[in-house]
Amino acid sequence: MLKEYLEGIKDLTPESNEPTHRPSLYNLLDSLKDHFNKEFKIEHEPKRDQGSQPDFRISYQGFNIGYIENKRVGTDLRKIVESEKSKQILKYLELNPNLMLTDYLNFVWVGKDEENKPLIKREISVASLDELSKPLKPNPQTERDLIGFFKGFFNYEAAPITNAKDFATHLSAPTKYLKDALIQYQKDMQVSSIFKNFKEYLYEELSFEDFSDAFAQIAMASVLAKAFKDREMLELHALFKEYGWDKNCGYGTKQHIEAIIKLGATPFHRHSFTLKNRILNPKLLEVE
Repeated sequence: MLKEYLEGIKDLTPESNEPTHRPSLYNLLDSLKDHFNKEFKIEHEPKRDQGSQPDFRISYQGFNIGYIENKRVGTDLRKIVESEKSKQILKYLELNPNLMLTDYLNFVWVGKDEENKPLIKREISVASLDELSKPLKPNPQTERDLIGFFKGFFNYEAAPITNAKDFATHLSAPTKYLKDALIQYQKDMQVSSIFKNFKEYLYEELSFEDFSDAFAQIAMASVLAKAFKDREMLELHALFKEYGWDKNCGYGTKQHIEAIIKLGATPFHRHSFTLKNRILNPKLLEVE
């Protein structure tokens, strides 16, 4: 795994553009995640504007695990983290406090300290530019160390939300990020069209800033509702596989209705499903 990666970036130089060797980096990350969970999704994030979002996003069943930001080889990653002017790092940590920085040869795992400031958790180097210019014979221990290093990153679990304050804190960052993005792309055709509809059907005197704030809050609430419903459907599917909750998401599809007719409604079905079940199965009228 490591040797193939280093072979793929063998022509790396300080003058190389950051995206040039991203396919090799992606393949390395994909191989690493398979050591922990093959269902992890690694998504490359094309940038609309310079520095607008991290280069890679790691997710599992729709939930963000963390982000990976790729810098030019030779970049002082530690200096970036420790610089008080690094607004980019702070913004990424607001999105998710599980961030990895890499210049292809070095990896720096970053989180937050008790004061919500950037904190370097661990660092690892897999090779140097000088070593890349020679016949590659990576130490097997380096590959094992790299796997162990990424174990913490891929298995990261955010602190649990235990009260309303925690809930509000976790929502505030992505909500603000979305609001700022709407304001930034105010002249975009799709954004202006949504704003126009809001003014036409809700409130004619609505300012764009108020619209952005309201839309961001509604969107975050919708995303949360969808995420929790998806998780609930997977849990129900584990209990009642015959109903296909993982595919129908609780909706009355043909296959779902057929399963209810055949097997009966579960305690988790809505009352409307239960009534339909009893009408189609008269014998069940006797069962409360």
